[in-house]
Amino acid sequence: MIARGRVARFGLPLTLTLIACQPAPATDAGEPPYSFLESRVEAALRHVEDARVALGSDRAAEATSPLEAASVGLRKVQGYYLPLLEARFHVGRAMELSTTSPDDGRAAIESARMTLDGVATSHGEHLAREMQEPLAKLDEARTRLESGEGEEARGILRRLYEQLEVLFFRGELVLEGSELDSPLAEPPN
Repeated sequence: MIARGRVARFGLPLTLTLIACQPAPATDAGEPPYSFLESRVEAALRHVEDARVALGSDRAAEATSPLEAASVGLRKVQGYYLPLLEARFHVGRAMELSTTSPDDGRAAIESARMTLDGVATSHGEHLAREMQEPLAKLDEARTRLESGEGEEARGILRRLYEQLEVLFFRGELVLEGSELDSPLAEPPN
């Protein structure tokens, strides 16, 4: 019984620290530089879920609450924070490319749209509402770019870039009441 308590108290933080300290693999220019975090979050979430199952009934009440909190936190990172960073990365690329390479700018806009659409469709009505305005701005920027209005598209993308930063830093407020904020939410596969 004592060994399990030590594992729960020290093993999980140690595992997460070791995961976080691993060097980031090199990325190519088209890939967000933080994408390596996603696989680490997925692995850590699997470890948390495995630990919850492994604890079984002995002192499970003590372990359940912190494990549940870690699980909810990791789901927020995986389902909201990382996608926002990825979308912001693509919006930044679209800003850079909107006046010099409209086709590449449209591709970056589409990548950002797909990422934000994933947040909107995967995590309930609350986040779907939160993503409506950013998705509308992406559509407007794409329309402007297709009309040959690269500078106007760039201005829209600049405002969206800033809005995504605000959504990122206000994440806990945005996520309050969402499916990702619920301890009952299903963990991702």
